[in-house]
Amino acid sequence: MSSSSCRLSWLAALPVLLSLWPLRALADDELTFRTISRAVVSSNGDRLEYLVARTRADWDKAWRHRGPPPGAAAQRHVPAPTLDFGSEMAVGVLGASQLNGCAAITIVRVVQEPRRIRVDYEPWLAHPPGECTPEMSTPFHVVAIPASPLPVAFVETPPTPAQ
Repeated sequence: MSSSSCRLSWLAALPVLLSLWPLRALADDELTFRTISRAVVSSNGDRLEYLVARTRADWDKAWRHRGPPPGAAAQRHVPAPTLDFGSEMAVGVLGASQLNGCAAITIVRVVQEPRRIRVDYEPWLAHPPGECTPEMSTPFHVVAIPASPLPVAFVETPPTPAQ
């Protein structure tokens, strides 16, 4: 058998060998996350904001900013939940104030892509619009994810249809 025919045999086998190779590292990986805090009242104000806290100092500052609205004195000094910043970080979506007591934000998926962490979230209403109270709400959802130096991107996704 000549060396060129041997090379052709290896080339013919290459697709089979590649199909056996674990390619998971090339695919996006969905990360597990846990909810740290989620509510419809915060002091965020009139604009949508995204939160990324990789250190205790960032987290404490974000928690004070996210806190209850002015006038909610009983809740003002609630300490920030504990996170282990050696192994996790916090990401969140802080919604803009709106006149709808049923508004909410839900982080539905966190994905590690090759060059970034993608946080998918849905804005939604907890009830049909006619059943909601005309109260100001400022929804937010903050989750803990595995620590990563990658940049974080937030992507609004269409609400999942009610079933």
